Amino acid sequence: MMRLLREFAFVVMVLAGSLTIAKAAEPPQQNTACADNVPEDMRTLWRKVCDSPSKDRTLAEMHAATAALARHHLPLATDTFDHVLAAIEAIYADTPTAEKARSLWNAEAVKDFKGEPYERMMAYYYRGVLALAAGDWDMAQASFQGGILQDTMAQDQRFRADTAALIWLQGWAEHCRGNDLRAAELFTEAKGINPSLTPPEKADRLLFLAETGTAPLKFRAGKHGEKLGIREGMAGNYGLTAQVDGRTVALERAEDLFFQATTRGGRPVDTILADKANSKDAVGDLGRAAMIAGTGTMVYAANNRSNNDNNAAAVGLALILIGAMAQAAAENIDAHADTRSWGNLPHSLHLGSAPPADKLNREMIALFDPAGRPVLSTPEEVLLSDNQSCQLVRVGNMSITPSLAMPVRGAGPGPGQAGNCRTGDGSLAMLPPDTCRRIGGESLVDGMLMNSAGQAGSRFSSQCQTSTGSVTELSADTCRKIGGEPL
Repeated sequence: MMRLLREFAFVVMVLAGSLTIAKAAEPPQQNTACADNVPEDMRTLWRKVCDSPSKDRTLAEMHAATAALARHHLPLATDTFDHVLAAIEAIYADTPTAEKARSLWNAEAVKDFKGEPYERMMAYYYRGVLALAAGDWDMAQASFQGGILQDTMAQDQRFRADTAALIWLQGWAEHCRGNDLRAAELFTEAKGINPSLTPPEKADRLLFLAETGTAPLKFRAGKHGEKLGIREGMAGNYGLTAQVDGRTVALERAEDLFFQATTRGGRPVDTILADKANSKDAVGDLGRAAMIAGTGTMVYAANNRSNNDNNAAAVGLALILIGAMAQAAAENIDAHADTRSWGNLPHSLHLGSAPPADKLNREMIALFDPAGRPVLSTPEEVLLSDNQSCQLVRVGNMSITPSLAMPVRGAGPGPGQAGNCRTGDGSLAMLPPDTCRRIGGESLVDGMLMNSAGQAGSRFSSQCQTSTGSVTELSADTCRKIGGEPL
């Protein structure tokens, strides 16, 4: 018995002692020269990319490439997103960092970052936008298709490949290169997912893209932080209307990243994290039981002074030591989910099309919320591209002032022709949904419509007021799970 206890204690001590090595942080990769060839205004940011640990390099490049796009450094953004996509597509199931992530003693965050499906989808989206700006329709089509494939990894079949925005944009790339038959098929597919996305007119050669709000937020849930939770970022804008050279362009809310993030279903690593959490509980329970048994044995030995009871005291002490080591080992079993996230993503994507402008310039661009208020805050960051067959206007989320005014079904697209509450006398007003109902009005929202058969219908069964106070479109059950209140 004593020999067995000594061997068990030795194993626990070895395990606990090995944790210091397993948890050693990767030193920063100092490389002062790697930012020398980037534009001056990007060097500070790029040095952070250069110095980031290899496991975080892709995430750092995601942030940096998005910033480069916003500042119109398109070749730099293109090269960096190419690096990101190469990392996403690399198989890492048998790499050392993936093996570490499966170990009891390491968190999921030790593995190379590739992002959740919605983050990987957005990497392909941005690469496709850059291809549209360059007039490379083949690359644009391939990039948007790559983003759609990332969404096929959703566990729930109802939400696989339901990224209507990317399907529509894939159709736009085909439209720009004159493949009208394939373009029509893709526009029809996108409309089946989101009926508000109508095909462009044949003469439409100008695409307006706007990104609003802030990225979904990841957090750890569960007893040991083993579950990955998603909170909604700031919604930003529920509706937008653009003006280009004096012409009105109605923008549809084409994609909701919070919806995409919360409908991904489970992940393969979730099972590993659950096993770690169970092991943490089991080893901790063993440690507590051993300490209780050891303490009881030593109390018994203290009250009985015979020679045989000296052996009992030794057993008790050994049990206490084993229990202490087991509890220390349990504390060091790391079941934490990976909450690293791409923080400068938007909440929603909006798009619309129009006939081409004679000559694009930033002075002719304006954006309005559904109440007719201008919301374009930094016109100098608007990306303009005038290719031979198609034009592009892209506005990032940091260039649009948030406004929670909601468009109304049936209202005209022009500024000032909207509200989110139809009052008893038929007029429109901007009111919170609960206030609208109290005065006998009808609360209105321009939602993304879909049912399980892909036909027109409500995509979400209710509106949801989240813990941040914003209103989004979620089922009542999902709303309650994230701490919101169904409306």
